This record gives sequence, C-alpha cells and structure tokens, in this order.
Amino acid sequence: MSEDRKRKAVEICEKGNASMYIREVTALVERIYEEGCGVACDYVNDCSSHVGPLEVEKNCYIRLSVHKVRSAPIHLVWDLLHEFGHHLSGQGEMADTEDPKRMLIREELAWIKAEAELQQFPTLRLE
Repeated sequence: MSEDRKRKAVEICEKGNASMYIREVTALVERIYEEGCGVACDYVNDCSSHVGPLEVEKNCYIRLSVHKVRSAPIHLVWDLLHEFGHHLSGQGEMADTEDPKRMLIREELAWIKAEAELQQFPTLRLE
C-alpha cells in the first residue's frame, strides 16, 4: 500500500473520530483504489457522495464527509462502504437523480454492494 493511501486512511479515521477502525479503513481505502476509484475527505458538506468522472478528471472518487457529526464512529465507515457501493454499481444516469423510484433503486443497489464488501470486515457488522 502506498504512503498516500495510508495517509488517507489515517486522515479519515482521525477527522471522523474513527481511529478504532484504522485497520478496516486502511484495507477499504486500498480496495477502493484497486477498483479505480479515489477517496477525498470533505470538510464542508454533511453528505458523502460518489462523484463520477468529470471532464477534467479521468477517475471517479468518493467524497467522504468528515464534517458531519455521526452518532457513532462506525457510521463513517458505513458511509464509506455505501459510497463504494455506488462505485461498484456503475455510473448512474441523469434520470436516476430525477426519478424518485430510480433513485431509490440505485440507493438500494449501493447498499447491497456495500453489504457484500462488508462481509470481508466482520468487525464492522452488527450481529
């Protein structure tokens, strides 16, 4: 794993008060980059998002809100997993954001993909 990716995992955990999940976040960040997606901490917005490739950027990335106060640190990791689920679901269409039914289907698919990834991290599951 590159030093940049390690620093990104540390930044996520420190800013999101989730240091107890550093091992899981580090592995997850590595997995996200392996899948051709990046991760950026968002210090302004309350909502995390998956940003598709733009004209200026060739890769997509996850914008993870570290600004939002969460009720439990694990929610930050679940947000990261959910946005990764959007990445694994493939690029959405504009209609997905305009039609509530399609938007709900897309959100559900992201959670399904996230849950599949979650199986690799038993410490992040609620039993």
